[in-house]
Amino acid sequence: MIVAPPCGNEDARLATLFSYDVLDTPAESAYDDLVSLASHICDKPIALISLIDARRQWFKAKVGLDATHTSKNIAFCSHAILQDDILEVPDTLEDERFFDNPLVTSEPKIRFYAGAPLITKQGYTLGTLCVIDKKPAKLSLDQKEALSALARQTVSQLELRLNNRKLDIANKQKNKLLQILSHDLRTAFGNIINLADMLQLIEKEQQQKTKHNYNTQHFLSLILRSSKLGLSLLENLLSWSLITDSEQLLHKKPLNVRAIMMEAINYLATNAKNKSLTVKTDFKQDAIFYSQENLFRSVIQNLLHNAIKFSPEGKDIWLLANELEGKLIITVADQGIGMSKEDCALLFGSGVTAKKGTAGEQGSGLGAQIIRDYVREHRGEIEVHSAVNNGTEITISLPLSNN
Repeated sequence: MIVAPPCGNEDARLATLFSYDVLDTPAESAYDDLVSLASHICDKPIALISLIDARRQWFKAKVGLDATHTSKNIAFCSHAILQDDILEVPDTLEDERFFDNPLVTSEPKIRFYAGAPLITKQGYTLGTLCVIDKKPAKLSLDQKEALSALARQTVSQLELRLNNRKLDIANKQKNKLLQILSHDLRTAFGNIINLADMLQLIEKEQQQKTKHNYNTQHFLSLILRSSKLGLSLLENLLSWSLITDSEQLLHKKPLNVRAIMMEAINYLATNAKNKSLTVKTDFKQDAIFYSQENLFRSVIQNLLHNAIKFSPEGKDIWLLANELEGKLIITVADQGIGMSKEDCALLFGSGVTAKKGTAGEQGSGLGAQIIRDYVREHRGEIEVHSAVNNGTEITISLPLSNN
């Protein structure tokens, strides 16, 4: 038996396959119909839609076979994805690649195989549409053309499935956005209007020399807090809209990581000063990362803002950046109130619930969603380490190969 080598673009191929989010999903009639047609047209008892990941071939649809997957090392389809046309093996016992393959010597005892590669528009092969028989055979020219056509239709179905999923996510995000607009933003600016009315009333009372107990500075601080909340919310909504716009994500340019981090520190300096917090830094001077600038800046600001928000007075915050093993590693650590394991797991989930900070700071929860979606779009990773009353450390890893 000869084990098929990996594709020349294996990492990109796997990333494309995973982006379809189809592995280990339930059966769907559209794909079941395609394998039924392949089996009927090619007059073969077994037909499969086989998707090849790093370790196995998994069957999205099948007829004539009970197994749901097999090891990639013994998969006929691992050989088929290495070429652009149909791989046909008329008799496996006469082919040095397969004659002693476990799938030949034992069930399902394959003697004939023909697999048409599932090739995306970008040129990545996800797997195959294949037909199998327990006796030697050969497809006619018409059967080969039909099998190739069905393979193209399979890719079209996968594209349609992906687009429908994106639309569903976009609709859910739209609903989340409408909820934020209808509640948090209205509340923020409603407070500004109400407080401004109060100050106007106070001014009138002062002019009339009426005694009162109102503290003008108190109302001004509340107006400032509401204004900052409204501004932060608007900035996050802008960032969220950029993340959902695929064309905007393509507008990358080389960014000086250190410069943007210093901008974030300066931008939030008043917030930190009001709580007597010290932001300590350690980052590579010349670190360059390619990204959409406003989005990257928003991610850094949200990470730092949360550290400030949940830190008590007089504590330290660390903002760190480094390049390691082809990745940009950004870490924000604080000595704040921390989180339970359950809250850590939910922090970057789809149903983020905003919590008040140590000084009563409010938020929408949209910042965590922006960080999560940004990291996901860059195929990065997020790690959260925290314990109640023992601070929080959040690290994001962004592949430099995406530059």
